[in-house]
Amino acid sequence: MNNSIRIIKRTTCPKITASANGQLTYDVSDESYLLRITANPGGGFFSNEWVTLKSITDILKKHPNTLLKAPVFKPLFESLGGNNHGFLAAALRHEGIILADDKYVRSNQGIGVRTCI
Repeated sequence: MNNSIRIIKRTTCPKITASANGQLTYDVSDESYLLRITANPGGGFFSNEWVTLKSITDILKKHPNTLLKAPVFKPLFESLGGNNHGFLAAALRHEGIILADDKYVRSNQGIGVRTCI
């Protein structure tokens, strides 16, 4: 993707597990509704690749009415970093695109599509 992507929102969110340190920082762009993780002060490698909202919703549509764990988002990244999918799930929870399951901390429920602003 090009370097001229316009960021319309930069915000922070908690990580999924309560024992994880620090907040994640992520950006949202209005160009095809892109999202990327940009900072993790608590440590742990990640890729700052842009992920499209369409690719996220395509995954959610493949798993309707099921509990999702973060690894379902692994195919969205070219980089094989072990934290990418979990950090993305945390940002998606923060945006209200997926919800935490009441019973299982690391499980999520896809609730559909909404814009990230």
